[in-house]
Amino acid sequence: MAGNTSGVEIYIKNLLEELFQLDQKNHYILWWNSHKNVTKNIPFFLGDNITQISTKIPNKLLNLSLSFFNYPKIDQWIGKKINRKIDIVFVPDPRPTPVSKNCKKIMTFHDLSFEYYKDTFSFTTRLWHKVLKPKKEAKTAWKIIAVSKNTKNDLVKTYQVSPKKNRSYI
Repeated sequence: MAGNTSGVEIYIKNLLEELFQLDQKNHYILWWNSHKNVTKNIPFFLGDNITQISTKIPNKLLNLSLSFFNYPKIDQWIGKKINRKIDIVFVPDPRPTPVSKNCKKIMTFHDLSFEYYKDTFSFTTRLWHKVLKPKKEAKTAWKIIAVSKNTKNDLVKTYQVSPKKNRSYI
């Protein structure tokens, strides 16, 4: 990661570093998609239980397909590319991530500022959040990681997400 690093990027990097130290038993597939070559910005993790894979589909096209057509199912698409069954897909922020019935999705919500403070976002960003369909993603997630108790409460109140699905970690 170089240049303007976002909080979500720092979250992902730190989470993966800790996870890989704690767990060498499970196999992890790290996938990213970018039409441009971004490998110099992606931290490379080594381990016998880590596979990294990238695809080069234009993100706008892929996100529209995921959001409006619910296709492809991420677990089946990536699993087929590496010839492995994927049991759980982790999504570090709310974005369209369709998975098959046999796969569980864990998603992180950092906040719901885009719901409560719409006027502070540009037209393009507001439109983007409509495309992302975060409420739908929250409803289809097996588990949700909320980065604060406030975000957890917002998810319960605004999206009617079950508090049992929703775990809050600070």
